[in-house]
Amino acid sequence: MSEFLEDGVGRGCPDEGPAVAVVMLYELVDAGDQIPDTAEAAATDGPLGDESEPSFDLIEPGRIGGRVMNVETWPGGEPDTHLGVFVGSVVVHDQVHVQTVWNCRIDLLEKTEKLLMAVARLAVGEDGAGGDVESSKIFADGADKAGMLEMYRNSAIQGFTTNPTLMRKAGVRDYGTFARDILAAIPDRPISLEVLSDDFQEVERQARIISSWADNVYVKIPITNTKGELSTGVVRRLNSDGIKINVTALLTLDQVRSITASLTAGTSAYVSIFAGRIADTGCDPIPIMTSAVEMLKDVPNTELIWASPRELLNVFQADSIGCHIITATNDILKKLELVGKDLSDYSLDTVKMFYSDATASGFTVQ
Repeated sequence: MSEFLEDGVGRGCPDEGPAVAVVMLYELVDAGDQIPDTAEAAATDGPLGDESEPSFDLIEPGRIGGRVMNVETWPGGEPDTHLGVFVGSVVVHDQVHVQTVWNCRIDLLEKTEKLLMAVARLAVGEDGAGGDVESSKIFADGADKAGMLEMYRNSAIQGFTTNPTLMRKAGVRDYGTFARDILAAIPDRPISLEVLSDDFQEVERQARIISSWADNVYVKIPITNTKGELSTGVVRRLNSDGIKINVTALLTLDQVRSITASLTAGTSAYVSIFAGRIADTGCDPIPIMTSAVEMLKDVPNTELIWASPRELLNVFQADSIGCHIITATNDILKKLELVGKDLSDYSLDTVKMFYSDATASGFTVQ
């Protein structure tokens, strides 16, 4: 019955009033399968839109598919049954068993799909409940061809980014050959490829050439050159000429403000803020990223990228503030299998790892 089982975190809309903190559990099943509920009367077993309403009072902690579902109430009393927090279960498009939400009030019967965020779509891919889910898109960041093709086989990875530093680490010798090879292998998802020059006239020339390699190319142009001079002029000209741009290496809101005036032609564009590097300085990147989301709302066809994440938690953070895209390396994306893992079990796994390595190393204490 179960083809894939994963845990995730539901996403809704922060609001005032009481809330419930619980764990979301969803299970990809064959159409027509019956999913056992912890409380029958609290669930609707039909597709999205059925009129049966869940009852908060009937929910109990329990097990589904071998994973524990924990239910905890937050201070403030019970939410309303319908316009409040859904704590039961629902089958969305006969594919996904959603088992709750996170710290917010939401009208379940109207907005169930908003509970399925990027991690849910990674689990079910195009055949699940993807639909019109308002979640951050996930791009894979790297320059190792085998790793990029591995991510390409996951239909939930919706694009790719790379840069000269990643290419150097991956041992790429010929930029043009590598780029064309990847574009031929991945023809149907956006791929960002960076210019190599520090001179704006040469940057523009390279950008036009790189853009001509394939329709799915976004040309990465750093926000400044190495002299600190803004690249707004070249970005404006390229954007006006219909060349898709990824303005990269931004770390401040002043930089975001400076570039928005250059992205008014309506050509599709990305703005990449290196949130991980902001965090490396001891600053919380979330206020900056949140403000950037608002600033770009009025810029046509322009999406914000949360770049250089440092941990899987950043995927959830990007989604929670409405950031359009987060780009992450393969080592971070592979940690998605840990989402929802019981922390006591994870602690035991860690102890076993230490013991196994100590034994295998033959260490002794004399």
